[in-house]
Amino acid sequence: MLYSLWYLAFGIAVLLGVLADQRHTTEEGAYFISGILGFVIGIVFLRFGREIVRFSYPNDKDDHDA
Repeated sequence: MLYSLWYLAFGIAVLLGVLADQRHTTEEGAYFISGILGFVIGIVFLRFGREIVRFSYPNDKDDHDA
């Protein structure tokens, strides 16, 4: 999730022209796509972590002490 924030920050920097290097201008779309996708997947993993673990380990459903 931290890498996705880095990609978003780098994409914004390229979009605003902070990085004047011409080789990065064609890659800004890839930075935004991977940044947004990684951030959304990270949020989903954090939000539904307990359900993912329950699905992965179906025999141990007793988690009242957690």
